[in-house]
Amino acid sequence: MDEDHVKNEHVEEQETKTKSHKYILFIKEYKTKFLIGGGILFICIYAFGCIYYQNRFMSRTTINGMNVAGINYQKATQKIQEHIDKRTMTLIFLDGEKEILTQENIGFTFNQNNDIKKEIKKQNAFLWFTHWFYQDNMTINNLFIVDEKKLETSLSQLKHLQDDYQVAPADAKVQYKDHNFSIAKETIGSKIQKDILIQKITTAFQNGETELNVEEVGGYVKPKTTSEDESLKKLLEAAKKYCDVSITYKTINEDVVLDGNTLVSFS
Repeated sequence: MDEDHVKNEHVEEQETKTKSHKYILFIKEYKTKFLIGGGILFICIYAFGCIYYQNRFMSRTTINGMNVAGINYQKATQKIQEHIDKRTMTLIFLDGEKEILTQENIGFTFNQNNDIKKEIKKQNAFLWFTHWFYQDNMTINNLFIVDEKKLETSLSQLKHLQDDYQVAPADAKVQYKDHNFSIAKETIGSKIQKDILIQKITTAFQNGETELNVEEVGGYVKPKTTSEDESLKKLLEAAKKYCDVSITYKTINEDVVLDGNTLVSFS
C-alpha cells in the first residue's frame, strides 16, 4: 500500500514537472513570437513614417504661428495664403481706442517665391518620431510682400493719425510751484512715428500677430527728457539748495526781487 502511494506521488510529481516545462516552453515561444511581431510592426511603422514625412511637415510644426503639421508643400502654401489673405491688424492707441487695418488696404500680398519648400527639405524624415516630444516653431521671413506706400497711405487715413490727434510730447522739467521746486513729469502726447509704426506692423504681421499696441512698440514720439534724467535731478538739487535765496535789486522806480522762479531759469 505504501509502495503504491509513493509511486502515485512520483507520477504526479513527474506530470507537474512536465506541465511546468511545457508552460515555460509555451511562454518562451509566445514571447519570441511577440518580440518578432512587435519588431516587424515597429519597423513597418518607422518605415511608413520615413516615407510619409519625405514631403510633409513633421507633427507639431508651425510656420509663423500657423499649424502645418502633417501636410505637404501645396496644402501648406494654400493654407498660409488663405490665412494671409484674411488677416487683419488691430491697432490699439494710447486712448484705448482701436482701429483695424484689413487685408485690402494693409499692403501685404502672399509671396509665391517663399521658402516653404526649403523648410520641408531641411527636415530629417528619419527622425520623424522625435517631433512627438517637442514643438517646432518655424519662422519664414519671406511669406509676403510689403507695399509700404499702400500701407503708409492706409495709415494716413486712420483717425488717430490725423493732424488733430498729433499732440507733441512734453519734456520733463524743473518747476517752481507753491514755493517749492519739483520735477514735472514728461507727457507722451499722441504724435505718431509713422516709419516706426510701419516697421512694427510688418514685424507683427510676419509673426502672425493680429493686435498691436502702438505705445508698447514705441510708435509714439517720445519726450527727449524724462523725470529719470540725471541732469534734471541735479538741476532740482541745485534749485532746492537755493530755494530760500532771494536777491533784491533797488531801482529808481521799485525794488526787483529775484526768487526761485527766476533762479531756476538761470540754472
